[in-house]
Amino acid sequence: QGCSLELSAKGIQATLELTNQINTRIGALQIKHFDIGGGVPSDYENDGDTGTGQEFRFAEYKSAIDTHTKGLWDQGFRIYTEMGRSLTSKMGWTATRVEAVKISGGRRIAIGHAGGDLFVRTAYQPENWPHRISVFDSNGNPKAEQQHIPQDIAGPLCFSGDMVATSRLLPKIHEGDIVVVHDTGAYTYSMHSRYNSRLGPAVYAYDSSVDDDDEESYEFELVKAAESVSDVLHFWA
Repeated sequence: QGCSLELSAKGIQATLELTNQINTRIGALQIKHFDIGGGVPSDYENDGDTGTGQEFRFAEYKSAIDTHTKGLWDQGFRIYTEMGRSLTSKMGWTATRVEAVKISGGRRIAIGHAGGDLFVRTAYQPENWPHRISVFDSNGNPKAEQQHIPQDIAGPLCFSGDMVATSRLLPKIHEGDIVVVHDTGAYTYSMHSRYNSRLGPAVYAYDSSVDDDDEESYEFELVKAAESVSDVLHFWA
């Protein structure tokens, strides 16, 4: 996922040195805005609440900057960041209903409606862009406690590399089950591919609340409607 935190911090220091040289030569604070970019990898292995998740990486990044840069925070710059993915990836998840299950090469393959059209990086570089996956039955009940077996999660596109996960240990998946792909709040819909003229899925925002009886409820709001065939035809027109 790009540079190490140390390398990113050293890059900030090199840019800061150049900035100071320019301002010194001019004799004024000619450069007032300093963009340190992103540089924080997203944590696709944890849920963020374990002490080793995303919040820990931000602390590491701040520590690396403090170690490898001098004077960044106290020279009067307006400092900008471009954290992007590292801020938003955990804000989204993608759910797809399993359309079919087949056996190939001695392994179960669950075929859903989300694949390389949404997970472009995962399809082409699965070793670098894996996602956590959960399995629910057709009624939305989690199947996490059942025995796990190696399975593939395939998408709907017409090429053999349309895989969301390969040989992943998961509860046994059946037709009609729901597969949830976690940490899809970045580099997912924004990279949606028109391959096979796939329709873009609906996007919802949701919030939770707890009543006086400690019962939790959720409220969903449509952010972007699912695309129609007419939408896709208009795109190609």
